[in-house]
Amino acid sequence: MGGRPAALTRGHSMAPDHPGAMPEIEEPLEGGNAAAAVVRSGATVRKPWQSCTGSVHRFMAHLREQGLGEAPEPRGRDAPGRQVVEFVPGIPAPNDRPLPGDALREIGRRIRRIHDVAETFQVSPEKTWNTLIPVESPELVCHNDLAPWNLVTGRQPAFIDWDGAGPSTQLWDLAYAAQSFAFFNDGQDPGEAASRLRVLVIEGYDAAAGLRAALPRAMGAHTQAMHDFLRESHRGDAQPWGRMSVDGHGEHWARATRFVKEPESLWVQALRRHPGSGVSARTYRPMGSSSASSASRLARARSSHNSRPRSLEYSDPPANNPRRIAARPRAKSASETWAYSRRTAAA
Repeated sequence: MGGRPAALTRGHSMAPDHPGAMPEIEEPLEGGNAAAAVVRSGATVRKPWQSCTGSVHRFMAHLREQGLGEAPEPRGRDAPGRQVVEFVPGIPAPNDRPLPGDALREIGRRIRRIHDVAETFQVSPEKTWNTLIPVESPELVCHNDLAPWNLVTGRQPAFIDWDGAGPSTQLWDLAYAAQSFAFFNDGQDPGEAASRLRVLVIEGYDAAAGLRAALPRAMGAHTQAMHDFLRESHRGDAQPWGRMSVDGHGEHWARATRFVKEPESLWVQALRRHPGSGVSARTYRPMGSSSASSASRLARARSSHNSRPRSLEYSDPPANNPRRIAARPRAKSASETWAYSRRTAAA
């Protein structure tokens, strides 16, 4: 996972596409839970090349080729063998307090565009992925960690840390994003959390009835899976996840699981298209089984991107580490405000 720049080091790097260029000073990027030796070098980020990196870069390149700026541009490999991706300027989204409705609405739209374009990506059997929590019957490649700690806000908001991308489902990826962005954490008011969920999923993502009906239970299952994954990693001494299980992350996910599962009926009610209307009895249908073609999904994603470009900005960075899960969410102070601005691409 990525992070914000720390103090300058004495390390240097050579840009991979300019072998004769002057070496650039490298800045370590701190805050990640799992990534090691992540540095910024000029307009790029360098981190270890993994077995999955080739597949991940091809997926990111596909998103970029279809006009999505929500993913950084992959730039290959440098001379020492590290992966190189575009550095995304901006401020990390806060993960220690709820986001306002306008921000959640725009985030939901962007996640929907990613899913629509991802469905047009062809996955070949030889591709290698590093999916921490695999799913049965995957239908498309997903980021698998769409959460505030991986969102950089600014003129061109983007999700970072795509190393865990891999085959998954629309439902599973949205379940994790909804729990994280709607701030379903212990101590939150359930009614307010339900309102945030509705804005993200209905007003932003525009989820169909079948997906909305399946989402509350999927959120509980995904949150439980996160806790179980960390616990089993600790038992098996699988690092760094094992350490995370005992440094506050395990307790965070245990509390979050209880918060998500206990008032499930409230989430069902919030995800009805119109207050008081019944939820469709249809079960969730995978994206690949929908009557909408990949071409139509791609056209919809492009239309949404071109007609409603937005920027996401806020005035103060989160008080805690921007790339760590907040084990103990802190209340928002009067001086901390989120400024959401809407701009056209030509502004």
